[in-house]
Amino acid sequence: MSVTPAASRCCRRGLADLSTRLRDSGFSVFCFTGHTLEELQSRRDPDIDRLLRLTDILIDGPYLAEQAAALRWRGSRNQRVHFLTERYRALAVTIDDVPAEVELTLDDEHLSASGIWPPGFLERLKELLQS
Repeated sequence: MSVTPAASRCCRRGLADLSTRLRDSGFSVFCFTGHTLEELQSRRDPDIDRLLRLTDILIDGPYLAEQAAALRWRGSRNQRVHFLTERYRALAVTIDDVPAEVELTLDDEHLSASGIWPPGFLERLKELLQS
């Protein structure tokens, strides 16, 4: 999910409510935002604060094409990974050692992809599929 201070109060509250239900069901919460963690915290918005308390991993900062990079969970070098709970904190020591990953899922009718595609990924995939 994406968290922005500009989102309406109703949306922020809805995201916080959804995150509460997900966490109560045993799921983790992973958020992307084009804002820094410090910007979000300085808003002193109760819904944003509650959502941050429920978030396991937060990727902050806008995507900047001039800083594009193949980093785990991030598209550009200016974006930071924050482990806001203990749930995945052990990953912090290796976060900069693991490159971006793409997951491809194929069923009888569809191909879907998720992840951050490193430069040249599509070209290399086409080569592999043609060989």
